[in-house]
Amino acid sequence: DMHRPHNLMLGVMSDMGTIGLVLIIGVYVSGLTASAGVSPPFKIGLYALLYSLIIGITDTVMYETWLVLIMFGSCGGMLAGYLCQPESELALEAAQK
Repeated sequence: DMHRPHNLMLGVMSDMGTIGLVLIIGVYVSGLTASAGVSPPFKIGLYALLYSLIIGITDTVMYETWLVLIMFGSCGGMLAGYLCQPESELALEAAQK
């Protein structure tokens, strides 16, 4: 276990480089931003992102399949709730077309 990165940022940086680190930070920032305008049943993605960030301080979250499935599954539910809102920007753009 000595050669395994000990947190999320080092793990992503060693596997995917700087571009991968920028992309994973973008995923977290966009997820946290999108969770602000979602109703409570769909806010589960926010809690999954926060949980993976807290665990990511001390462990490499992306190497645990069950954590990745929970995180991206709940973030997909949050995205579905964000896209189904009638007052969202994407829904307004689609209605105008």
